[in-house]
Amino acid sequence: KGKWWHEMTCGKCWVTCMRRCRSHILVLVFASLMGPATMARDANHLLQEANALGMDREELKISLLKEALLLDPSNVEAAKSLSFTRISQLFRIRSADDPQHPILTEAEAALDDVSKRTRMSQNTRNMICNMLINYGHNLEGRDRPLMALQLYLLAARIDPAHENTMGSLYKVREWLCVWEGREEEFSRLMNVVQRQLQQGGAAQTSLQPLTAVSQDVDPLTQLSIAKAWSLLYSSGVHRENPFLGAMKPPSAKKALSVGYISGDLRGHAVSHQMLMVFRQHMVNKRIRVVVLNTFAGNVGVHGQEIKSYVNKWVDVNPMRDEQLAATITNTLKIHILVDLSGHTGGTRLSALSLRPTPVIISFLGYGSTTGASFVDYFLSDHKASPPEMSYAHSETFAYLPVTYYPFNTRQAIDSTPSYEDVGIARGQTSFIFACFNRNLKIKPDVFEVWMKVLKAVPRSVLWLRRFHIRVQENLLRHAERLGVSNASIIFAGRIPDRSKHLARHRL
Repeated sequence: KGKWWHEMTCGKCWVTCMRRCRSHILVLVFASLMGPATMARDANHLLQEANALGMDREELKISLLKEALLLDPSNVEAAKSLSFTRISQLFRIRSADDPQHPILTEAEAALDDVSKRTRMSQNTRNMICNMLINYGHNLEGRDRPLMALQLYLLAARIDPAHENTMGSLYKVREWLCVWEGREEEFSRLMNVVQRQLQQGGAAQTSLQPLTAVSQDVDPLTQLSIAKAWSLLYSSGVHRENPFLGAMKPPSAKKALSVGYISGDLRGHAVSHQMLMVFRQHMVNKRIRVVVLNTFAGNVGVHGQEIKSYVNKWVDVNPMRDEQLAATITNTLKIHILVDLSGHTGGTRLSALSLRPTPVIISFLGYGSTTGASFVDYFLSDHKASPPEMSYAHSETFAYLPVTYYPFNTRQAIDSTPSYEDVGIARGQTSFIFACFNRNLKIKPDVFEVWMKVLKAVPRSVLWLRRFHIRVQENLLRHAERLGVSNASIIFAGRIPDRSKHLARHRL
């Protein structure tokens, strides 16, 4: 009678089901009296009933989906619904970054099982993989890279040829400092990216622009990747209403309206660097400054301080692209818009593609080209962006006289802490090398040089920012492989108070 009959009558399967849930026993009893067609039909009824339930009845929905899969283990839609319902629960619970979390394990099992039982169409595989990637990116944003890695690996099992899965896997492994097989993986990834770029036009290349900047990718390829993503942003907005055209330059008696759009004017390096810029703007009455904040959360004390220096602060995160562009043009009447995000988190390049201001400038937050035809200038200096590199930028270089990098000259610095306060053994340390950059910026070739330096300088230590525990474990493992003991690497905890954070640099 086929495989389904074995599963309904096999003693081992019965025991497994009894352990899962008593209510499922009745399902199996009646199922054993039905044929496969009847079971599939009833499974679809349960699926429809489950999908009609709201979030307030999620546990009942999960129970119905499980029963549907017991009746029809090859029901792809039931497996998808169960898996994605379970994954979405991860965002509403407080849990450690546990790749073996029961909720995640059940979500994986549902899709793994159905992918082995049935031949899914390529469209279905693509949809499932894209959903898993989106969920993974959100988990990364919540500092759960190990859970994200599990979802990317699941996507790779469902469709080994899915190109964007390859890019997400590479990125999260870089994030975790998993460097084994890195060169081969990167070579395969770049072959895929080159093929995607050859197709031309808008494309969500498997390597994102921000990731490309931090990798060994040549400048022209970086430009091509950025162009493909910028075209993708602009292709998703409606262009029935041209916003630009009627705006006139300010008269001699009116202030120039300058807008800054960013999601990082909070407890972020960009806010620390821009603070003095906004202070200086406040002094110049010929300039009216408007901040367009794309961050959805609390901007904290840093954002509040910036608010006190600008003429207007507008929270634009909920606005659609068309609404945001219209607000910039018609309501705020901004003449020059400075984008501090580029291809980073909180970007609104899609809204900027509607050309809401006569002049758009890219500055500070993203250190490479946006590749966007609608961004006019890249504000930098001659050292950071020499003229001979202009070929790799879609924007025109605009130079500041000394450095593009703004400093907060009024930043208070606390008293110097002791070595013991920061966990460094004073008597056993002769020299401290330090790097408080993000782990994504630490590459194996640079790390190997660091280890050679440590071995060459007796009793020296490397002081790094404290990362995710798995990142720390991986870095220590790489150090041991290169002949450096774990005692030579110290991880510094995060200090929210910037004056105290800067004070420890004196050590």
